[in-house]
Amino acid sequence: MLKNKQIPNPNKISKDEHEFVENVSQSISGVLHEISVMII
Repeated sequence: MLKNKQIPNPNKISKDEHEFVENVSQSISGVLHEISVMII
């Protein structure tokens, strides 16, 4: 019972995780682009 109560809405989690992953991948690609520009 306790475990189920501690877990929020799974749909909300997956949506937040999806947005988080998109933001992280965008940040990483942006950083890689800046680094490649600095090297060149």
